[in-house]
Amino acid sequence: MLGYERRPICSFLDDRGRAWEFKFVPKDMPYSEWSIHQQLTLRLEPYKKILGLGKEVVVARDAVLVMGIDEEDLRLRVGGVVWAVQTRPWRLEVDLWRSWINVDGKFLEGLDGAWLE
Repeated sequence: MLGYERRPICSFLDDRGRAWEFKFVPKDMPYSEWSIHQQLTLRLEPYKKILGLGKEVVVARDAVLVMGIDEEDLRLRVGGVVWAVQTRPWRLEVDLWRSWINVDGKFLEGLDGAWLE
């Protein structure tokens, strides 16, 4: 969320002369991916011990990679990550339409390197 002192740089006038301001960082703002990355990292941090999330959960920009030993383990970890990301205060959400679920290492190795940065 943008602080009150930073909102004027993200405000604009529409074609009718009405003033608008963003309360959250716009996705196309410079360095906005860092802000989302930071929010995801901070959101998951308190739940790492409770939900048993360790090296199996990696935050990369605005994406979260969740790995499990088998399908049941993966389902539990993904459920915990989704709950942690979408719990209150609600700012972030998981988009299952753009998610890859239950893919193996071979699939990840075939991806362009930009997906894994």
